[in-house]
Amino acid sequence: MGIGLSFPGARNDNLIFPIEAVFNRFYPRVAQGEVSVENFKEFSDNVLTFHMLNFAYLGTPLASSITEFILNGTRIDRKALQLINNPDLYKWTSISLNNCPEIKALDIVNFLTLQTQITKLEIESSKLEFHNLCQKGIDISKYERLVISKNGEISNLDFLTIMPNLEYLDVSSCANLRLKPESFSNSQNLKVLKMRSIIPFYDMNRNNTILAENIGCCLATLPHLVELDLGFFGSAFTDIVMQAIIKNMPNLQTLKVCQSRITDRGVAGIELDDFDSRLSPSTVIRRRAIVLERNNMNPPGYCLSRLVHLKNVSFSTCRDLSEATWKLALRLPNLVALDISFCGQISASGFSSVISNCPNLETLNILQCGLHITGSQELLDDAKLRLRRLRNLII
Repeated sequence: MGIGLSFPGARNDNLIFPIEAVFNRFYPRVAQGEVSVENFKEFSDNVLTFHMLNFAYLGTPLASSITEFILNGTRIDRKALQLINNPDLYKWTSISLNNCPEIKALDIVNFLTLQTQITKLEIESSKLEFHNLCQKGIDISKYERLVISKNGEISNLDFLTIMPNLEYLDVSSCANLRLKPESFSNSQNLKVLKMRSIIPFYDMNRNNTILAENIGCCLATLPHLVELDLGFFGSAFTDIVMQAIIKNMPNLQTLKVCQSRITDRGVAGIELDDFDSRLSPSTVIRRRAIVLERNNMNPPGYCLSRLVHLKNVSFSTCRDLSEATWKLALRLPNLVALDISFCGQISASGFSSVISNCPNLETLNILQCGLHITGSQELLDDAKLRLRRLRNLII
């Protein structure tokens, strides 16, 4: 049982009536007297606090049965957090305090010290140095879900080595994050990894290829991932990283790699060995893709089409992808959502291949994919006819 309240970006004055509704909905019998706007103003200190909602509810048997607390995007303060931090009354298993600026790092540490039953923790935009929690005597080994995105205090993920039960990790928008394969050595149970918009630590003494190889080695340790978000990862996301994903994540269902530097070589797995040095790599890939398509063959290397469980793929703003990807890599019969917006020109035959090889698409985003597609009503009508489950076509 849990209580969840989310009013992103809202101030206390705008929440009087919603609070009154929540109060009356959840515990009208324990409220002493009528709940009114004046009652709440009396307890208000211009900060939305948990005790404002529960001053007549805390301490009741029903209150002590709550195990989940969600209060995102509000100005809950230290006083409110202390009020619910009584392990004799409340044994929280899940707490979400994303984007709560009034809560300081020390407040979170004190809370976690007493609340030893927690397995799910979300503290986006906090300044907590998470790797120091163990030094404070806090047991994080039971955590199954962890969201610490937008945290400038995190420099590495070494704390993962003592979190064998972790299934969900979000470290998006963390700058200068040093990624090491050994940090993921004990993360075999990880199923969801979100590292969107992170800036990997860049060693000036090493080139970009070495950095990409290191990231690939990290991902190679996560064979059970079902969801991976590396969107806006920067120049470090190259074909090397893409190939590591295809080789090591057979159960992947969601893949988001928007605005990366991947090419057909990484996505379609077309090798460049023994090619005429007078030709550009893109020309060789294009010619080999034509031969493979004509003969209805799969690329001999690691192609995205090997990930047969994929349901959601985003290649948005991956401008170096072309026909080899559309015709060979996107042979995904279970795909439900595909975002290839802002990928540049896609030919009519490439678009037709996507429609033929992804018959279960429900959402297709082809925004800014070139006049060859968006300017042809006949092609779009054909897509709507052949994709019987299509519900959302973005052009």
